[in-house]
Amino acid sequence: MTAKRVFNIILALVFLEMIFTATPAQSTVSPTTAKSLFAKMDKTSSWEYYKTRVDDSLIAWDESYLLRAYLFMYESTGDKHYLDEFTEHADTFLTRRDSVRGVKDYRGLSLPAWRSGKYTGYKQYIIYAVQTGLTITPLALFASDVKKDPSLSAYQTKADKYLAAAKAAIDVHDMRDKPQYYDVNCRWYEEGNTMHLDRPINMNLAMGSAMLAVYQATGDSAYLTKATKIANYFKQYLILNASTNSYKWNYYPDDNQYGKVVEDMDHSLYDIEFVRLAYQSGIFSSTDMERFANTASKVMVKSDGTISARVDGTGTTPYPGFISNWLYFYKWAPSLADETYKILSAKSSLVPKELCGLGLLNLVLSNNTPAPEPTPSPDTEAPQVKVTTPAEGSVLTNDSVALQAAASDNKGVGSLSFSYSVDRQ
Repeated sequence: MTAKRVFNIILALVFLEMIFTATPAQSTVSPTTAKSLFAKMDKTSSWEYYKTRVDDSLIAWDESYLLRAYLFMYESTGDKHYLDEFTEHADTFLTRRDSVRGVKDYRGLSLPAWRSGKYTGYKQYIIYAVQTGLTITPLALFASDVKKDPSLSAYQTKADKYLAAAKAAIDVHDMRDKPQYYDVNCRWYEEGNTMHLDRPINMNLAMGSAMLAVYQATGDSAYLTKATKIANYFKQYLILNASTNSYKWNYYPDDNQYGKVVEDMDHSLYDIEFVRLAYQSGIFSSTDMERFANTASKVMVKSDGTISARVDGTGTTPYPGFISNWLYFYKWAPSLADETYKILSAKSSLVPKELCGLGLLNLVLSNNTPAPEPTPSPDTEAPQVKVTTPAEGSVLTNDSVALQAAASDNKGVGSLSFSYSVDRQ
């Protein structure tokens, strides 16, 4: 073998080591900078508008994200001012329930939830599962935080009320004992170890998030069992892109009309909150989290600085700031912090979902962990390395050797060693 041929093999080894041992760079944004940006963007006077809104879905789509933002800021700073901002909104959540207002949905029921007429021209009022889930999840998470911290005992009475409201709202979407009131938002299908509504993925997962939040606050395994079945339903529709080690999924896989439509940025926010809570509850693994992280950092964040409209990287979203909510996966994709700051700091004002993402940025940079992270799942397969050219048993006839390496789970290829023989005939 000539010196040149040996040199080519060494280059291949160095190249492989660079690929498989590189670690992602940490964020360049400081916690102080992120906190200052939140103070600038938290225009509390603008948020007053939401406190009296009823029947128009804004309590779910927008206002509930203010609650998430304040909860993240408290968890990152320990400043109870943010809890007070939270409760000012959350208290009105309870007074705006249909049962408190004395109003009814299209079935003639006055229930402890929040009806909407937005999508029927206000001719019919429906209680949507997705909106219920989004609305009550932060209420239950607040209760969970209070439960874990004795220094928050002053908030215990409110936490108890919020938790009771969350549990009652979940019950609104279980009408098995009153089948005459079934509709698509409360008819659950249980098949084996799965459970779902005949609704898009995000609507199922929003309810699943609420169940997991209540589980965190109470330890009641009944909520965990149901959420696990919802997760199993979701998992069967996750599609792995091997080239980027990322997941994609469709908006409404079981539907004839929307079955092949890839999930979009806006609705993905409801999905990934569930994934985060499910990971904290031991339902998703570290490998899953890495793949969701890659969906954001390797697929949705494009090389030209734009953000894709869908989780497969297609299109361009008109809401690039929403990528901030994908910071749930910061541990596996630290670059999302810089991307988030770049987008949000360039804006003159933020909508609630962006403020939520900014709160999440503060949390991940603070290194505080409001819920214990489970031990990563064990590796199941050792890395595999083989020479693809020349073929086994053949003679090296040119100046290069091709090597192929593959790894799974948490393992990687750091170095290679092999033997060879040279035919000098």
